[in-house]
Amino acid sequence: MLTADCMVIPKGSKNKDIAMKALAKFVSPDLQANLPLYVDNGPANEKAFETGKIPPERIKDINSSPENVKKQVLQDPAFWRDTLVEATEKFNNLIQQ
Repeated sequence: MLTADCMVIPKGSKNKDIAMKALAKFVSPDLQANLPLYVDNGPANEKAFETGKIPPERIKDINSSPENVKKQVLQDPAFWRDTLVEATEKFNNLIQQ
């Protein structure tokens, strides 16, 4: 299951230009290609798979690899927005029993 996320720079930030450069670097293919070498999260930037840094045997297990993305479903953010409090309470009650 894939989920969407975002990074933001708050309106009125004093160092907006530097923050924009930092965010661009964070999502660059070169840096994103490092993620699956250390954690089980796949890169958000699909061009990371073109860098040659990710071993082919690792790519087959990464959720965001080109082949695996075809099999993924997107998480419904509206569902979680509307039910997060209730779902959290139910889950907490379940694990405490």
